[in-house]
Amino acid sequence: MDDADHNLAEDPHRQADDCPICSTPRRYFGDLPGRPRVSCPKCGSVERHRAFAGAFGASFGADGSMKGARVLALRPDRADRAMLYGFGAAKVVSFDGFPRDTPDVVGDPTAMEFGDASFDVVLDNGLLATVRDPGAVIAEMRRVLKPAGAALIYESTALDRFTVEIDDRERQISWYGEEALDAYGIGLFREWGFSDLEQLLGQSFGLGLFDTRDPVSERRYVWFFGMQAPMTSAPFMDAAQRAALLGLDDSG
Repeated sequence: MDDADHNLAEDPHRQADDCPICSTPRRYFGDLPGRPRVSCPKCGSVERHRAFAGAFGASFGADGSMKGARVLALRPDRADRAMLYGFGAAKVVSFDGFPRDTPDVVGDPTAMEFGDASFDVVLDNGLLATVRDPGAVIAEMRRVLKPAGAALIYESTALDRFTVEIDDRERQISWYGEEALDAYGIGLFREWGFSDLEQLLGQSFGLGLFDTRDPVSERRYVWFFGMQAPMTSAPFMDAAQRAALLGLDDSG
């Protein structure tokens, strides 16, 4: 299967619980531990991919705003690449500080080797939890984006607590192992609290939020949409919806 062959245009024969990325029927999905029938065998998508694909497509149309775009994918997996090409990306460049998944470029995410304003879109798949200085990585994301570029950011977050920094080496190496930590500085450094991450990203980007659900499992995911300039509207989530997401009272 070639990532570039994907197309997220509406398929009139696709059922509601088919994969929105490649249209594979759910009856073919595989099981993951404690999560029955969630893994698409064709494109590799799991819940978060399908949640975002549906929300992004609903907001921007079948081809989204990625048609012809040059995209930098930070710590991507196979389904991320399939999704990006499905939204019309012309080129997806994968980058990671650890070569486990054979990215196109292996390097330091705080000093990436790309020129200024090199990309239309940057996708972050959980990289910010695995680096020592997430602020430096965010600054690099902004630097390599074109002035009208957008950052799509998914990090696992807890809505009801602050960020927990992880200093214990055993926990730091629990995802990637000792080699990654010692050679590349990549490990599990924090568990994000939603408001902390939102505040950090808001220092560099105008932010919008996608509150998404996987149509197959109904699992909930929140994505950040960052613009180089302040957003002049809130097309994804208004103040009342954000307050409801965080369990806040916005009546005042």
